[in-house]
Amino acid sequence: EEVSGGKVAAYLGIKGSGATGVDSRQITVVTIEATDTLKGIADKLNATGVASATIIDDGTAFNSARLSITSSRSGAAGELILESSFNFGFATSVDAEDALIRIGSNPQTSFLLTSSTNSFDDAITGLEIDLLSTGSSPSTINVSRDTAGIKTTLNTFISAYNSFVDAKDSLTSYNSDTNERGILNGNGVVLTTVSRLEGLLTKKLSVSNNSIKSMSELGVQFSENGKLKLNENILNQVLLDDPTAITEFFQQENTGFAVVMDEVITAMTDPFTGSFKAQIDSLQASALSLNSRVEELNGILEDRRDRLIQQFTLQETIVNQLNSQQTALDSLQLFSLNSSKKK
Repeated sequence: EEVSGGKVAAYLGIKGSGATGVDSRQITVVTIEATDTLKGIADKLNATGVASATIIDDGTAFNSARLSITSSRSGAAGELILESSFNFGFATSVDAEDALIRIGSNPQTSFLLTSSTNSFDDAITGLEIDLLSTGSSPSTINVSRDTAGIKTTLNTFISAYNSFVDAKDSLTSYNSDTNERGILNGNGVVLTTVSRLEGLLTKKLSVSNNSIKSMSELGVQFSENGKLKLNENILNQVLLDDPTAITEFFQQENTGFAVVMDEVITAMTDPFTGSFKAQIDSLQASALSLNSRVEELNGILEDRRDRLIQQFTLQETIVNQLNSQQTALDSLQLFSLNSSKKK
């Protein structure tokens, strides 16, 4: 059978109206016309949003197309009940059931939990349980503190800061042999930025009721070249002694490191009031002023050039006139000498 333009519902013997649901449950009515193909029926079921219908070819020689209907909801709440004046001949492939787990090994103190999915997010605080298969024997869950995430986060922060130091060193460099300077050498904003960040990374914060008050107490330390490094021995000891202190140090409201760092960076990078924006505005104003001065000087030079050309032209004219007069005088003097000789 061709599904796309295949046999109609009347031929298949499934013409009629169907409804899903029982009392107190959602009921969706799907009307099947005599001209509906199997694909058309699947499209109508999919349009309800209640179920997902697909057509499967079972490979048999005749009437190989099969309609598979799956509830859009998982668990017992997603049970589909089909009611119709005609027997569709559906068979249940998977029962609508909730996942069930027992917490605890003692029958007197253990308890059961159900979930419409195979995930239990609130069975144990801070732990998410995903069921992979059923079993009759108990499973033991060993929970340990994840310290790798903290180390990864700190190392990521250290790498980012060290990249900033590399960029700063390159842009503010000075070569005494060649007298070459970086484009930001001596720039006040750069010096202020470095000073603020270094100050924040070394100062003790006002983190109340907490044993950790500075990054150095977590093992984040400055090396001789101005870059950061992580002393994992110090960090491991803090994780062992007081792991919650790390959370408080970074996240305590108003005074935590993350909050203060965000304030410092925002003060520099805010697109409207940040120090970087003020520096950019100042440089742009200086550039405009210099461009205006260049245009002004170009105008002065152009006027000076025109005057010099006029003066040169006038001088050339005068010189030519003087040369002409000199020639005339020479001719007159020669004429006078000749006349005297004839007498």
